[in-house]
Amino acid sequence: HPVEGEDAADHRRADQWEFYVVREDALPDQKTIGLKRVANLAQPVGPVGYDDLAAAVEEARPGLASLKKDTLR
Repeated sequence: HPVEGEDAADHRRADQWEFYVVREDALPDQKTIGLKRVANLAQPVGPVGYDDLAAAVEEARPGLASLKKDTLR
């Protein structure tokens, strides 16, 4: 959430957030990851706003294996 300041920041407002879309197959095999690494993996698109989130997810979807119920954790 990049908006700072007690008067300006409202974490309930989705339009104030930045989202990083990274395909699961691009994530490292580890339990945790920092924001800097996620930001690097989200390149060249980088952070997207709430209004562009659905389009960014759709753009990342081609080529992914379809999800199967038994593979979800």
